[in-house]
Amino acid sequence: MIGDTADPRRPPSPLWGDDRTMIVVHDYRGHRTEAEAVRADERWNAVVRIRRILSSDKLHVDTVTRFKLTAEHGERAGDVWAKRWIDVKEGG
Repeated sequence: MIGDTADPRRPPSPLWGDDRTMIVVHDYRGHRTEAEAVRADERWNAVVRIRRILSSDKLHVDTVTRFKLTAEHGERAGDVWAKRWIDVKEGG
């Protein structure tokens, strides 16, 4: 079963019968962002993926360390970080 091979640090996924979530922004200033919660001991961080839309540029992946109390808060922190990264990179 696919769920058996999942990373134990990540919350479960609704696609595989559990409650894993991910924040996806399909178009923020020409970029697609994804923020997925990752367990860090008793707290939550986020893995963030940023890709420019309609571009062959490489995907930017980073782990945002925020040690939030819930997976949802970790994902929100990752989403905010991704948007700030894009704003700085794009000069605005």
